[in-house]
Amino acid sequence: MAKDDDKAAEEELAGEDSAAEDGDEAGDDGEEAEAPAPKKASAKKGAEPRPTPKPHSTQEVEPPLPEAGLGKSVFVFFAVMVLLAGGFWFLGSFDNPFGGGAPKWRVGQSYPVDLTLDPADDTKLSCASETELAGKRCEYESKSKRHEKKLEDGNMLRPYSLADGSARLLAAGVWSAPELEKSVRPKDRFTLKCQFKVEGKINSPAVRWDIAGAWNEKNEDWFAGTVSDCKLAK
Repeated sequence: MAKDDDKAAEEELAGEDSAAEDGDEAGDDGEEAEAPAPKKASAKKGAEPRPTPKPHSTQEVEPPLPEAGLGKSVFVFFAVMVLLAGGFWFLGSFDNPFGGGAPKWRVGQSYPVDLTLDPADDTKLSCASETELAGKRCEYESKSKRHEKKLEDGNMLRPYSLADGSARLLAAGVWSAPELEKSVRPKDRFTLKCQFKVEGKINSPAVRWDIAGAWNEKNEDWFAGTVSDCKLAK
């Protein structure tokens, strides 16, 4: 009986050991099954989404034109004004008789002139003024009064026009030229080339282009002087 009891005790102990081993193995398997899987790396918090690229446009964009500075514009303006002023001064420094309309003659100087004349102009042309220049004067003191003293051709001022119509003047001595003697002067209108010496100006003379015509008077100055070395234009 004692042996049977010892044998039963040994089998009970062996069964407990076997159950303990099975429990240990099951515990190991459970630990391996419960091991968490590795987590995926999460996106950074607050990161902005990448913008979607826009399709490339085939239309060419012209670059903006550069804007001129105010200082440069002012400089160019003054440079142009200086050049214009210099050009006008340069042109005005010459004695151009017919530049700019009225002749730019100087008192005391002589200039070549071409006078257009009618064969009877020595009796048709006359002027009226009280002004006397170097002993020369108009035939009339006023439009209604002739000078008391008779004047010779060399001292009598008469109005004449230049052949190109650019100017008019008062001159003495035109009909003293040998080529204008009544016996040899042309029968039709002609041009006479002379040297005209400017002796001064007469303001607002009354002029008459025909003895039977009306007086013309304008508020302007007329150059007055004497002609010499007159020749008929060929």
